Parts: sequence; structure tokens; C-alpha cells
Amino acid sequence: MEVFIYAKRERKLDRDLLEEQIEEILGNDGLVTGAGSGQEGWNIDIQIYENTQDLLTKIFQTLTQAGFTTEDYLVIDGKRQAPFTKI
Repeated sequence: MEVFIYAKRERKLDRDLLEEQIEEILGNDGLVTGAGSGQEGWNIDIQIYENTQDLLTKIFQTLTQAGFTTEDYLVIDGKRQAPFTKI
């Protein structure tokens, strides 16, 4: 499963720290495949191999705690989604 996280502005956590937290959540069940930043904001790209629902729930919790708002979103297998909505 491909997951792309997009943030429009800075959060309580910087992107590098959030990326480390996501890598810790994924363990051997996924991989951070890329990341970047620009004038509009930043992104983190993820590939999840197993335990997708459990890992997405943990990632959503981490993003919500980081202060993500409705300006921020994820794209999960091609579908745009807010991090605090249930999948």
C-alpha cells in the first residue's frame, strides 16, 4: 500500500522527526520511500507491506498529535484523506 503524507505548513514536529517516528511505527512492515519540502509545505512517502490497518491507525494518531489540520492530507492508494478520518 502506498501512502503519501502532505503538510501545508510547519507543525510541532519537524518533518525529519516525524519521519523517524513513522519509521519506528512501520518497523519491518513498511518503509519510508521518500520525503521532500518546498515553498508549499512538505511530504513523506511510505510503502506499507503488512498490518496496514493497524499501522495506518498508529500513523494517523501520530499525525493528529503532531497538529495536523484539514489543510494537511494523505493520499492512500490514490485516494485523498484527512489524517483524522477513519478509513
